[in-house]
Amino acid sequence: MPPREEFSTKGLNGASSNDIGWYFRTPVPNTKGNVVCKLFDKVVKGGIT
Repeated sequence: MPPREEFSTKGLNGASSNDIGWYFRTPVPNTKGNVVCKLFDKVVKGGIT
């Protein structure tokens, strides 16, 4: 098994917290809890918890 890749959670651009989920998603304006996945350009309802 290949080594696990580590992602730094410090200073994520536009992130509202240090949660790694914000590295791959951005909030949808004017919605509550919806985010857009940066990898697949898909809206995910429920946000990052």
